[in-house]
Amino acid sequence: MAMKQNKLIVFRKDFDDTAVLFNPTNGEVMGLNRTGAFLWEKMTEGAETREALVEALRNACGGNVPPSVATDVDAFVESMKKHSFVVE
Repeated sequence: MAMKQNKLIVFRKDFDDTAVLFNPTNGEVMGLNRTGAFLWEKMTEGAETREALVEALRNACGGNVPPSVATDVDAFVESMKKHSFVVE
């Protein structure tokens, strides 16, 4: 599943590594926890597949990720698509 960030999205990272996304097209705002902000930044750096995002999380966590990590990444991406923050 390849995906790209919507180029119009405004990303603001906070001091605690959480973040806020704003879509000026539809006015939607979404808060991201640290993991969501990390995944968003990885997409900015070119990770465009679920596998690339899962691998980035594994690397960042020293391989210590829950077995549900791929399902969790899928849920994150689907939520981003639903709110037009990510497009295919």
